[in-house]
Amino acid sequence: SRIRQRIRGRAMTVPPKSQQEFYDTLMESQWWLEDRIRDYQRLHIEQLLRHAAANTTFYEDRLGTLFGRGGEIDWSRWLDVPTVRRQDLVSRRIAMHARVLPKGHAPLGVEMSSGSTGIAISVTTSALANKANNAARWRAHRRFDVDWSKSLCSRQETVESKAPWPDGRRVGAFGPPWIVGATGTAWVIYKGTSAKKTFEFIVRNDCAYLAVGAKTAHALALEAERLGSAPHIRAVLAQGEGCDDEDREACERVFGARVMEHYSSKEMGQAAQPWERGVWHCNEELVLLEILDNNGQPCPPGVT
Repeated sequence: SRIRQRIRGRAMTVPPKSQQEFYDTLMESQWWLEDRIRDYQRLHIEQLLRHAAANTTFYEDRLGTLFGRGGEIDWSRWLDVPTVRRQDLVSRRIAMHARVLPKGHAPLGVEMSSGSTGIAISVTTSALANKANNAARWRAHRRFDVDWSKSLCSRQETVESKAPWPDGRRVGAFGPPWIVGATGTAWVIYKGTSAKKTFEFIVRNDCAYLAVGAKTAHALALEAERLGSAPHIRAVLAQGEGCDDEDREACERVFGARVMEHYSSKEMGQAAQPWERGVWHCNEELVLLEILDNNGQPCPPGVT
């Protein structure tokens, strides 16, 4: 009861004011027991459901099945809500936009997905969502012993003019700015930059980390081998696609780099990351992650 009161009494009906608050909360909540994280999660989901039903054309009827006569949410009917499809995000994107923006979420921005799992989509994101995703990413870095005093090269800019050669674009601090010694810089370069130029940029800016897709990292490793010129990289921070043992082996053999995966997407944010061998940690404070079959039903353990 005291735990529930603490969760309900905490400022989660009012979003955390700072990036550090998000981070500190996640560093504590990663150790919460299942019932506590479920209470915390449902508190937020309920706020989101009520907001979406009241303020969006897309969800006002779609979520009706969840609400009982007294307005309470019937969680047993969660799977009765139709799954949002990629085509919905393309054809009904404007209908998903809220007429009223909750306090603390502005300003908004628009991002384009990579299209790695299908047609690319545009996603409207809020400043609050970006703070939450940054906190989850930094929590994963801590688990992976990432050194924030080192610099990062992100080879993911889709518009060449936004990160022109040879300077790229300096984004800012790589790690949490309030952490003493987190002085490393995050750099962004165009995703079409050649392997040779990518390696030159990494060496020139003393980047210890490379953020790129796992298959791209594998291809870069093979090209570095062919050229006979491979920069040393501490770790590849992989996202956007799956990573297999061959990808990891190539990165370690050529660059001396571990591979840390981020399971994320533009529309979902930071969903999960490896916790230990064979086990992934879901960011349940931010995402309700469900693994579904082709019929939209939860997959039992061992089923793809």
